[in-house]
Amino acid sequence: MNKYLDIAPEVAEALAAGKPVVALESTIISHGMPYPQNVETALKVESIIREAGAVPATIAIIGGRLKAGLSKEEIDYLGRTGAGIPKASRRDLPVLVAQGKDGACTVTTTMMIADMAGIRVFATGGIGGVHRGAQETFDISADLEELANTPVMVICAGAKSILDLGLTLEYLETHGVTVIGYGTDELPAFYTRKSGFGVDYELDTPAELAKAFHVKRELGLRGGLLVTNPIPEEYSMDKAVIDKAIAEAVEDAKKDGIHGKATTPYLLAKIKDLTGGDSLDSNIQPARVQQRPPRRCRRGGAGEARTVSGALSLGVIGGADGSTAVFVTGSPAPFVIYLLAINVLAFAVYGWDKARSKVQGARRVPEKTLFLLAILGGSVGAILGMRVWHHKTRHWYFKYGLPAILLAQLALAWYLGGLH
Repeated sequence: MNKYLDIAPEVAEALAAGKPVVALESTIISHGMPYPQNVETALKVESIIREAGAVPATIAIIGGRLKAGLSKEEIDYLGRTGAGIPKASRRDLPVLVAQGKDGACTVTTTMMIADMAGIRVFATGGIGGVHRGAQETFDISADLEELANTPVMVICAGAKSILDLGLTLEYLETHGVTVIGYGTDELPAFYTRKSGFGVDYELDTPAELAKAFHVKRELGLRGGLLVTNPIPEEYSMDKAVIDKAIAEAVEDAKKDGIHGKATTPYLLAKIKDLTGGDSLDSNIQPARVQQRPPRRCRRGGAGEARTVSGALSLGVIGGADGSTAVFVTGSPAPFVIYLLAINVLAFAVYGWDKARSKVQGARRVPEKTLFLLAILGGSVGAILGMRVWHHKTRHWYFKYGLPAILLAQLALAWYLGGLH
């Protein structure tokens, strides 16, 4: 493991056990909103992820240590210190770590540290991109380069509206980053559901997203996957209003000589003032509400995906390495409980029927019932029962039929879930 990396015990345990972990950035805590709202929002997002069945890993640099997972005290420290903690991008890491300083992680550094820790899913509000006027200033967010190189799935509400969205998409295409719309064929624009630009592909279930990411990694293709999940309709701002505020903020930034990494905080603060705080409300709402199912969602459970954690349910099932990211129909708990119950029942029934076979004239379990238990999901319990109790082992249709049922069920799961 990287000697500069500290993985929180809760996160380390989840990764070791193959449980789902969702990375979160820390710039929004120190630079995104005022205290204590920033801390309250950060803790709320972590709570939402836990409710969805995953483990949150807020990422930051504290005292020169790369932190994957923060305590409440550390989150409060970031919130109280606020802008006194510098935003840390890729170029800043060597010096901040060498000098034992703090850093609030952007999308770029969150992806980097998540990758170091083995976390494959990262949920955030919006990514950076190509700034307006970049043909003259060359102001392009490092987020895009990181997406092209680091194998992390990033789920967000789109690129920030303050950017040149057309050029941002062109840049991503050039660098081989697939842009996916979750339940939408149009790129969401952070504050709004609409941008006027299309995505590369629309996928409607977490299982499809997970399979795409897993296949990309199996193909040996570098880089991540960008999944855009629109802000809920009730919190989406009027496009004309936000566009006007952005245009005015951009002009003010030019007049004030704002450039580089100071641009985004300046523009977001200016837009907040111009919209009377509405933009900030829209910004944080995805962390607080539950997303509706995508309009063409084919499986009901996928509708339980949330916006930020919603990354969510996807991250939830995504797990640490992406290979288990296919069981994404909301919470898996009821189905897992059912499988355990039916297999225990099958095992017990085979044992009971074996015992009854030794009692002359005793009522037995019909063979069709024994087979039905296997077909209903208890094939493993049935096979174990057959072997442990030495029951029906001389009947060829049990000896070969039960393994055949199990293989058919595995093949069906493979087909439906994309386990390959």
